[in-house]
Amino acid sequence: MLIVLLQKETADSEWVQREVDVARGAQVSILPLQVDDEVDIADTVKKLALGTIQHFPRFSGSDSQYKKLVKNIQTLTERTRRRQKTRINQLEAQWRLSAPSHDELCCLCVWAPSLRDTSGDG
Repeated sequence: MLIVLLQKETADSEWVQREVDVARGAQVSILPLQVDDEVDIADTVKKLALGTIQHFPRFSGSDSQYKKLVKNIQTLTERTRRRQKTRINQLEAQWRLSAPSHDELCCLCVWAPSLRDTSGDG
């Protein structure tokens, strides 16, 4: 799960933009958290394409906000785990369908001796 601290400068950071892109690609849940109440973060939300993600109001650190934040982190972490397990299962199923057979691998070793295992382990 990725927590993005939203403030005016956030969108100007190439690292933040990369982290958000990587998180999306890995199907990681993103939790935008506004940390600066006095700044309009609309441009930041737009630049990072976070408009469709519900984000926290300004986080002031109160006990009730903290409890809500912890609950959201737990929920999003579980969601991320489910998404990633599903994706891994899909990739494994695709691999099983396209994986070369034992005979195909043996033929490959005959035609490409450099690929043969010469360690003696198999």
